[in-house]
Formats: sequence, structure tokens, C-alpha cells
Amino acid sequence: MARRVDRPAAEAHHDAVRRGRSGLHGAGSRRAGAGGAGDGSGYPKEILDLWRLIPLSSNVPITEAVRSRQTVLVPSRDDGARRYPALAAPPPPNAVSHGSWAVVPLVVDEACIGALGLTFAELATAQSPQQLAFLRVVADHCAQALHRAQLAERERRSAVRLRVLAQASRVFAAADPDVGSVLDALAAEVLAHIADSCAIALASPDGEWLDTAIIRDRDRQREETLRQSTAGVRLRRGEGFTGKALSTGRPVLLPSVPPGELKERGAPGVAGAIEALRVCSLLVVPFKTSGRTLGTIATSRYDEGNPFTEEDCTLLEDLGDRAALAIENARLHQVERQARARAEESDRRKDEFLAMLGHELRNPLAPISTAVEIMRQLPAAEERYVWARDAIGRQVTQLSRIVDDLLDISRIKLGKIELQLEAVDLSTVALRALEASRPVLAERNQQLSVDLGPTPARVRGDAVRLTQVIANLLDNASKYTEAGGQVRLAVRARGGEVIITVADTGIGIRADMLERVFEAFEQVQGAQGKGGLGVGLTLVKHLVELQGGYVRASSAGEGRGSEFVLGFPELESKTVDEA
Repeated sequence: MARRVDRPAAEAHHDAVRRGRSGLHGAGSRRAGAGGAGDGSGYPKEILDLWRLIPLSSNVPITEAVRSRQTVLVPSRDDGARRYPALAAPPPPNAVSHGSWAVVPLVVDEACIGALGLTFAELATAQSPQQLAFLRVVADHCAQALHRAQLAERERRSAVRLRVLAQASRVFAAADPDVGSVLDALAAEVLAHIADSCAIALASPDGEWLDTAIIRDRDRQREETLRQSTAGVRLRRGEGFTGKALSTGRPVLLPSVPPGELKERGAPGVAGAIEALRVCSLLVVPFKTSGRTLGTIATSRYDEGNPFTEEDCTLLEDLGDRAALAIENARLHQVERQARARAEESDRRKDEFLAMLGHELRNPLAPISTAVEIMRQLPAAEERYVWARDAIGRQVTQLSRIVDDLLDISRIKLGKIELQLEAVDLSTVALRALEASRPVLAERNQQLSVDLGPTPARVRGDAVRLTQVIANLLDNASKYTEAGGQVRLAVRARGGEVIITVADTGIGIRADMLERVFEAFEQVQGAQGKGGLGVGLTLVKHLVELQGGYVRASSAGEGRGSEFVLGFPELESKTVDEA
């Protein structure tokens, strides 16, 4: 994919090729290696440095050969001085004197990849057709070898890049799901593979400002200097190289940083301090996700012999984009965590409110119940008195049960409910529950069938709470079954379990409500106006599960009754005896 890099005008002279690194010299001269500088080539370092990086726009024989793809011959020093003013300058002291030059382009598949430049101590040493033909053969072999080396180097760098990106993806995935951890991991990867220092800044929600979040440098003293110089500094969109990367969404690449460049074009208040650190090469890239720029990564190198390249730019962009995904995920995780914390706090306050409400409602119920009992002991004055007294008694009983359910739900949610676990016979428990619920069933003239089985059904549980559970199911069955309807209670021990079934011929439950009926404050369709708060089945589920059991609801559909099944692990006889 084509990628556009913003290269400031001051860097135009770096659109160059590294030419002249290999040269074959005249008879008796030695071969200059790619390393140059004082490596035994026979040339002073000053001469080699001149030929280390040559702008293609310069007027010298080697660049003319590259541009024209033709062999360039300079038969004498006077001819060279006339055609190429740069060659007219006197050579440095102790430099080898050259009498003529020959430059042959290195062409592979119609593409010029460099040039082979030769200098000769004598005039016109390589001017014969035979010598030129030989030089072209040598150049062709050099071009092929260089091309193979470039392909191998490109493949090696590509493999390294893929390994770096794969490792970075694993690091970002393993980081804690918060933005700071991802930024720390990104800075570590940048220092390990790309730069000597980096500053990562995050964009404000409106995209108009950058706030520095992470500063890292391989040198602790430089890092501290960078921290102090950027403390409290916000960069505006378009301000300096970093702000420009934010506004354009494109990288800024300065392979070389001329003196004064950072102070002149960098962000005010920061550029001077960075300039003082003698930055030699600068690279700034934005990192994005879903087309939105989240921030920038500004990197520096301090070695003038190791400038940033476009390969470095591509690698840094890819690292930034992977980090951007991790940052976005971390932010989403943080939003989810905050929402969950708010919901949990809301639930806690609701449970505390219900507990307080239950206690406040229970206080007036006690004297009302006492007053009803006193009224029952007094001689009845008339029929209306008896009716009113009994009505008050029934409603107080109903309200007391609702309050007790509220308090129990609150205790369970707050983890404050206590169970007295022991070996109990569920057949006996079922009879107690039936005794508590029989008045309700009788009042509605409902038919009750009971099947307690031929053998004891022993489980480990809290007898009081189990009685409460079965009574709740019986009351529910009665409440949602028409007058004259049927309610069935069965207890059976089979397959290592004790199964309790409460079934009715009432209004039934829709299929989509079968799971939701156990949620707090949920009521089935048609249940409104029948009393209760919708917490009875929630309480049943919690109490059953606290005692190692389960509860399931089933129904053939609306108007076709419902069935609730409780299951508990059966106690073996030996266990019962030990208990």
C-alpha cells in the first residue's frame, strides 16, 4: 500500500543514494570497502565522509551516470573541473591524486540501483574500448550481486519486522487492560527496536490538543531532562512536528536534523531543550484506530550514522496501530468496569434500602398483630366487628410474609443469611409447609393432592428454610390457580436425589418467562393484581442453591398450569446416623 510521508523542505537534500561506497582504483591502489572511515582503504576519513551520502541532484560523475544510465568518462582533471565544478576544489592534504574517472551505472531489470565509480592516478587509463567493455562486465556482475544482496537484506528485514510486530501484539494483549500499561509496553517496544528515545502523547477528546503521557529514553539523564522540559506542556493541533502529525494524520520524517531546525520549527517551550540534547534524527507518527487519531509517537536517534529510514517509519506506524487497538480496548474495558462498579453500588444501595424498609415495616406490624389477638379474646359485639377483626388479621399475616421475604432477599444479597444445616426428612418438612399453606388453599376451595412416598427422603438442610421454600411454592400455586382448581405436592427419593414437585392447574407460564420467573421483582403475565412483590421465587432459588439443591420451572403454556421441581442430594443412611 502506498504511504505518504511528510518530509520537510529542509530535508530535501537527503533524497539521495548511498553511492561510491565501493570503488575500484587504478593499478597499485587498494579497494575501498563499504565501511569507509579509516578502515584501511587508503583514503582519509574526510574524503570517505564526502562520498558516504550523495544527493542525486548534485553535479558529479557518479550522479550523472545514475540519472542517465550511461557510462560517464572523465579523461583528465582539467576536463573534470570544467564539467563538474565540485571536482575543481583542491583535494585535502595527503589525499591520493586522481588523473581521470570512469563511472558505470549498475542496472538490473532496467532499474538503476547504483553506480560503480573508478578513479585512476594516470590520465585516460581506462579509455580504450576493451577496458570499457571489461568495466561494463564487472559492473553487470556487481549489479547482480548487489541486487541479490538487497533482496536478501529486504527479506531479512521483513522477517525481523514481522517478528517484532508479532511479539508486540503478544505484549499488548498480555498487558493489563488499562491505557497506562499499554503505553508502557509500546514505549518498551519502541526503544527495543526503533529509537533511542520516545514521547507518546494522547489526543484530547476533541482532537485539538496533545498531552504527553509517556517519556522514555535509553539514557536516564536524558529521560529526566525530557520529562522536565515537557512537564505541564500541552501541544496544540498543528503545533511543531508532533502537532503537525496530529493534524495531518501523516508521519513526519527527518533523517537528519540540521542545527537550529528543532528550535525554529519545533513546538515552543519544548524544542529548545530537545535541541540541546543533539538529536540527529527525528520521526513522529500518529497512531489510529477506526480512522480516528488517538495520539502520536515522537522518536529520536542521537547517532548521526544511524538515521531513521522509511522502513523505520513503517514499522513504527504498524506498532502504533496495534497499540491503538489495545488502547481502545483498554478504554472500553475501563468504561465497562466503571459501569459495573456503578451498577454494583446501585444494587448495594437498593439492597440496603430494602433491608431498612423491611425493618421499618415490621415495627408497626407487631403492635397491630398484638391488637388483633386482643380483639379475638374480647366478646364479639356484632358480625361486622368479627369480619373487620379477621380481615385485619389476614392482611397483617400477608404483609408480614411480604416483609419477611424482603428481609430475607436483602440478607442473601448482603451475605448475612445464616443456615442451620442438619439431617432432615423432606416428607416431614413438606407436611409442615402444607400445614402453614392449607388455610390459603381452603379459602379458595382448591383441591389438594399429596404424595409423600413410601420411604423417608433425607437431605442435609435447614428445616425452617426448607419449610419456607415449600410453603412459598404452595402459596404461589394457590395464588395463580383459579378457585376450585387443583394443586399437587409430591416428595420422592430416587437416583440419589430427593425430588419435590409442586404443580397446579393455574394460569401457566409463557416459554420466554420460564427463566425470568426466578429474577427479583419479575411476575408472569396475568399475575398483576394478585398480590406480592415478585420476590418469592427469587428467595426460593437462593435458599435452595445455598443448601446444595436446584429448582426448575416448567409449563405447557399460558392457561395450562405450571410445575416447580426442587432437587437435593439424598443423604445415605450411614451419613444420617452419624449426623
